Amino acid sequence: MELASFSTAIIIQALGWTVVHSFWQILLVFTLFKLGAWFINRNNRIQYAWALTAMGMIALWSVFTFLHEFDRLQIQEAAMTKAQNSAILAALSPRDATEPAFIAPAQIIEEPSLTVHVLDWLEQYAAWFGWAWFIGALMLSVRMLVGYWLSQRLRRRGVSAPRADFIELCNTLATKMSISKAVQLLDSQFVKEPLTLGFWKPVILFPAGMLLELSPAQVEALLLLELAHIRRYDYLVNLFQVLLELCFFYHPMFWLISREAHAHREFCCDDMVVRHTQNPLLYAHTLTALKLSTVHTKNSFVMKSSGRHSFSARILRLAGVTPKRSNRANFLLLFMLFGILLTGLLKPDQTQAAVDAAFDAITLKATEIQLVMPDSVAPRKAAKPIQKNMPVNAESGAQPESESVGNVAVELNKMNVFYVGVDNPVDVAVNGIPVNQLSVKLIGGGKILGANGTYIATFTEPGQVQLEVYRNQIGQQKLLSTKSFRVKRIPDPVPLFGGMTSRTITAEKLKELKNVALLALLPNFDFDAVCEVVGFDLTVLPKGVDPVNMHISGPLLSSDSIERLSALTPGGAFFIDDIYVKCPGDKEPRNIGGLAFKVKEKE
Repeated sequence: MELASFSTAIIIQALGWTVVHSFWQILLVFTLFKLGAWFINRNNRIQYAWALTAMGMIALWSVFTFLHEFDRLQIQEAAMTKAQNSAILAALSPRDATEPAFIAPAQIIEEPSLTVHVLDWLEQYAAWFGWAWFIGALMLSVRMLVGYWLSQRLRRRGVSAPRADFIELCNTLATKMSISKAVQLLDSQFVKEPLTLGFWKPVILFPAGMLLELSPAQVEALLLLELAHIRRYDYLVNLFQVLLELCFFYHPMFWLISREAHAHREFCCDDMVVRHTQNPLLYAHTLTALKLSTVHTKNSFVMKSSGRHSFSARILRLAGVTPKRSNRANFLLLFMLFGILLTGLLKPDQTQAAVDAAFDAITLKATEIQLVMPDSVAPRKAAKPIQKNMPVNAESGAQPESESVGNVAVELNKMNVFYVGVDNPVDVAVNGIPVNQLSVKLIGGGKILGANGTYIATFTEPGQVQLEVYRNQIGQQKLLSTKSFRVKRIPDPVPLFGGMTSRTITAEKLKELKNVALLALLPNFDFDAVCEVVGFDLTVLPKGVDPVNMHISGPLLSSDSIERLSALTPGGAFFIDDIYVKCPGDKEPRNIGGLAFKVKEKE
């Protein structure tokens, strides 16, 4: 039982150290990945392989780190156990009275450096990091297994065979794309867009009735896209990617690399479809119509026609439009890489030093026990606890006393949390105490002003704060109650264009919206807060014509964009992407997504 506990403790601590090291390791790999992507430029197949390689490098590096830390902790634990046993034997062994006592030489104790303090702190709390990772990974594993079960359930529930000519077309296209596996085409009542499931026995699911509603060219384009996923083994690679996302769920840089892999996977499939069809604009219009007409559900275990990321970039690529790239971010990455390498060169090796220090400390302690062990040991007098972080009375300089009372009411008038950038009204009342004897203080950030039980709290940073209620009486303060509250930033607003979210719109209605501003509203938010639209990207996609991409500063359309939107005819579409807004309390603008509109003939 002791051996099992010993091994589990070392494994958890090694996991914690692996998580700690992964923060700078993934940052380094991400920097190298972005630099490599800069040189690779626009070759999507190599970009995709490079993203998967970066993710594999992170996984292997973390495995080696775990094994290294596990061996280091085993050696350290064994050394400390051996030193403890030796110390006990030395302390309990008889010693001749004539034998001179060993006096430890005086040591010059130097103040530890900041690096040593940080390493000691990490060593102390490494197991906490390990347990936090384990609990998070366990919860996400349950979610992942549920998603996998739901995806496999789609193969059996509510499915039926489509018409024979659609099955024959699917088999013909599979042979044309050199797919040796048998691909099953089914209609499903539980999917909203075409998707692909399975690796050994792949299945393509279309929403029931969609094959009959689309034109033959559109059916062929969507079948080619799903068969491209099968031909490229995307389902199997996606499983590998989902598992890595589970392991490194805590690191934002890993998610950025994974996002790049998802985007370039869709680009590669689009390129394969374009090679087998001669009308990329028809394919782009088909994807656009599919995106606008479906409600998307998240499931990592399916290959969807609309993809998961960078939909606007896909449409622009199919139309032959390539956004310009800035080199400023690459210079920043070079600076980050230099800083990481410099930090790695300056970091001292603490492994063997820690083991030696532990052994020497235990040996020295054993010597002290042997020299000064008395016949009896007097018990220590209990020390009186010291109160910290207590406010001091301004007049007397003494700390306020704590008074135990009941029915201390602290009410946030708007919502049950504080918000950054707005006035948060707070009412405080205590049963049996006049409100003019009450005062409040915020611990942990923010300011609070007011009197007689009515106060306004303001904050500049999210986090956790404590509100302390005091009673002021005869020049003294008595702490009555302490309550904890969360401080959150204002939630993301909802973008609206002409009072509408993504939908279809007539050409006549579109012409009426030429002077309408893009708004960002906060529905169901009780505070008087207004979010300002800083800018957005507008992509106009006329029917049968190359799309036009432009950036708009502020909430109002430019004259050029109004002219292009007014010229849209039924069958065209436009996208409003990367909407950046600035809400009260925001230091930098935030991205709240985008909108999509398709032009139709009549209401």
